Amino acid sequence: MNKNINGVIVVNKEKDFTSHDCVAILRRKLGIKRIGHTGTLDPMATGVLAICIGSAARIMDYTDWDLKKYKCKILFGKSTDTDDIWGNVIESKPVDRAISKEEVSSILDSFLGYFEQTPPIYSAIKVDGKKLYQYAREGKSVDIKKRKVFFDEITLIDIVYEDGFLKEIEIDVSCSKGTYIRSLCRDIGESLGYPATMSYLDRLESGPFKKEISISIDEIKSMSSDSILEYMIPLDLALESIKKIDLDAEEAKSFVNGKKLSLRKLNKKLGLDEMWLDEYIAESYKSSELMKESSGKNYLDKNHLLPVFSDCENKNISYEEQMKDIREFSNKMGYKKNYFRVYFGEEFLGVGKIDKGSFISDKVFNVRIQNENI
Repeated sequence: MNKNINGVIVVNKEKDFTSHDCVAILRRKLGIKRIGHTGTLDPMATGVLAICIGSAARIMDYTDWDLKKYKCKILFGKSTDTDDIWGNVIESKPVDRAISKEEVSSILDSFLGYFEQTPPIYSAIKVDGKKLYQYAREGKSVDIKKRKVFFDEITLIDIVYEDGFLKEIEIDVSCSKGTYIRSLCRDIGESLGYPATMSYLDRLESGPFKKEISISIDEIKSMSSDSILEYMIPLDLALESIKKIDLDAEEAKSFVNGKKLSLRKLNKKLGLDEMWLDEYIAESYKSSELMKESSGKNYLDKNHLLPVFSDCENKNISYEEQMKDIREFSNKMGYKKNYFRVYFGEEFLGVGKIDKGSFISDKVFNVRIQNENI
């Protein structure tokens, strides 16, 4: 088999498989060593797991910005050490007051936007070089720092009562990378005044990767490697949510060789509003410094990052008003307003970014034209 295979296969993970199990199965079937996954799913969770093959592993930095969508169920009346029903019960308190659907919906809405979340102790987050679940298994206490996460949508799908009291709810959640749905379930229970734990979790979407285009582990096991590869998504299509730019021959060669390109020359291709070009360039310096300062943080508040193209048609409003409008929209999109899929003709070259008044390569995937006369 040709080992120069690059793309993404979306697996519909089943219960009792770890994310690593799914990677190992695909690695054996395809005979390719360079395989990894985006966004770990717990063994008892199901749903979308994007597995990156070959150089596609390098796109994880961009797909991590995407919102993820889950369906989960919350069981009220008990809590566990793992914040899901597969852990040991640490508190029991049956719901003993009337809780309306409207009250539940109001509590769900209170979590929308940015939220300081405490991860579960049974998680792989490291503290002083050691994973939290290792402390838990050793019975040791540890200071767990809150992390800023983002909830875009939390929708009540179903509500179950038993003898007139709240028993379980089903919700759909759209959230940022690094969010623990188990913690959300625990926190929703606390907000209602009762212990609660997650009883079901299914990831429906991870950015552009949706369950509708996924393949199950059983299917993978029964198929030939060529048949499996028919499900593979090409690199550039996996990044479709990032805006596209087409470069000419000279620009393309400069891009793959790491040279800076002028924003003033590329402003129309980048979709920059010429009326505000000087302000955009000034903002790009601020954005670069902010991104540098936030390196390694879980989920940066992106209100101050440069949105490089405008969805606002009214050119008569002030720059400040226009930027405020765009920034509200940009909260959901993260850094993507600064980044572009770069093409030369039909060839996908890589991902470029606006940085300190210039357009430069962030990651180059195709170097064919690096030393060619074109």
